[in-house]
Amino acid sequence: MSAKAPQQAGVFAGLNPSQFNASDPIVLFIIQSTIILVFCRLLAVPLGWLKQPRVIAEVIAGIVLGPSVMGRIPGFKDAIFPTASLPFINLIATIGLVFFLFQVGLEVDLRVVRRDWRKSIAI
Repeated sequence: MSAKAPQQAGVFAGLNPSQFNASDPIVLFIIQSTIILVFCRLLAVPLGWLKQPRVIAEVIAGIVLGPSVMGRIPGFKDAIFPTASLPFINLIATIGLVFFLFQVGLEVDLRVVRRDWRKSIAI
């Protein structure tokens, strides 16, 4: 008697990889993060010519991919960013923000803070 392997969540098995599955959310998360990263990079190129930092491209990409622009297209939000998958992407965004703030904290020059301690406390 041979054991049968469980069916994989793939295109070859006839399954839709963008369909959210709470027991295996990584597939849709990879699709979502790829769309977000590619869109940010595509916006960074023309904005770089305008001497804008990459964070501006990320903010604009967030507005365009969010409910303000692309979310108004019927079916886009339900297909790419379904409501059940948002906690996963929000968790990763929060972890990324914590790492970014940690990195900013590492780059703080404490000599400047000590020199202008009155201004630092006031702020």
